[in-house]
Amino acid sequence: MRFHLTPEQVAIQDAVRGTLADAWPMERLHRFADSGDDFDADSWSALSQLGLFGILVPDSGMGLLDAALVSEIAGEAAAPGPVIGQMLAVAAVSASSCASAKPFLDALCSGETVATLALDSDLVQSARHAHLSLPGEVGTMLFDWRRVKRYETPILETWRRAHYEQRSLYELPYTVAEGLARRHGISRARFLSGIAPQLTGGERLRLQATAERHRVDRIGMDLATAPLTRLAIYALSLSRPERARRRDELTGALHAAARRAAGRQAGTWGRVVAVLDDSYSAAGSGVKRRRPLAVALATHYLLEVLAADYTGLWLHHRGDPLLVHPIGATGLGERILDGLEHRPGRLVIVSDGWDNAPPGQAAEVLRIWQERLDPGRATTIVHLNPVYDAGTFDVRRLGAGVATLGIRDAEDTAALVELARFATGSAHFGELRRNLAARVERFLDAEGAAA
Repeated sequence: MRFHLTPEQVAIQDAVRGTLADAWPMERLHRFADSGDDFDADSWSALSQLGLFGILVPDSGMGLLDAALVSEIAGEAAAPGPVIGQMLAVAAVSASSCASAKPFLDALCSGETVATLALDSDLVQSARHAHLSLPGEVGTMLFDWRRVKRYETPILETWRRAHYEQRSLYELPYTVAEGLARRHGISRARFLSGIAPQLTGGERLRLQATAERHRVDRIGMDLATAPLTRLAIYALSLSRPERARRRDELTGALHAAARRAAGRQAGTWGRVVAVLDDSYSAAGSGVKRRRPLAVALATHYLLEVLAADYTGLWLHHRGDPLLVHPIGATGLGERILDGLEHRPGRLVIVSDGWDNAPPGQAAEVLRIWQERLDPGRATTIVHLNPVYDAGTFDVRRLGAGVATLGIRDAEDTAALVELARFATGSAHFGELRRNLAARVERFLDAEGAAA
């Protein structure tokens, strides 16, 4: 799936880029950096004349994406001044019910008054966790929160009390209560024991190692109930010796999660081959450690359930997939050839799209296969890429003739592959409708279970 900016959004970015090129050239940036100043009135005035500080006012016709595009170009030019804070402050004032804030709105939108937004992070996390819309209390919270003696919204009142009484913090979400526990000087073991009933499934999974280290038994969970991709991330967070020691437990849980994700489609896909990227780049980033490899591992277990005849081919690893780890270069071409020898109905490639051993071999292998050896497209080839480009929201592709889709969670594999089959003409509309109907049914079942 591709996401493109509209002509209007491109024009906004061009306008900001052009304005800053004139008002904030590189030599001026260097002089500013040497001066020790933290604000430049001329460049701020040039930006304010574009009228974009009011971009988040409800009747502006624009929204968060437009604000992000402006912020991106301002950051690209290292423009001084609180551009993001100004836009957020305008949004907060325009949404506020606080009468004392409203007079500032016009001056903020024009840039005449320079502002930024200071939020109490615990309070914001409380509202976000409960998906609350708080128009009556937002203004007070942002501009005069010390005056409040009691919040009408229960979770916010609990948050207020938790600053003064320890028992109240155990009624809050874990992410909010954690900071307050530190303020109260509560030990980690005591806090984990007390907050255990409030933990979500994902939080329980993430805290398994911490709970074991602090000898807290109350956070135990049945791994077989965890979502497939999260379970794969957890498994890869363990050392290889630990994974080997817990092989039966972890493998059983992964199989159970895969069967849940496959649902009625289990065993219906015929012959399937997966080429799975375990090269060094699958280690992910500092923020998303091991996620690309985890998506590949989870996809392996899911395809094993979906297929009647399955072969999983890692670039480097041989043996138990539970012990896979990122290593080596990305030589997709040779493994794709190995996979195509099986003549599968579906060839699924899970990779970040970089092919460097040798470069471009995978694209050439796939081109020759589709043009000369399989012109009738008996084999559906789908590339699932778990790594998105932060600038374009797109994913890197293997070749022009290969369907490439971004994937966040392995649970989406079945839907994405079937959409790709329809888009490339390998599946008719009836198959697409059945797959989408099955996905809707699973979604509604999950919603019903959660309720």
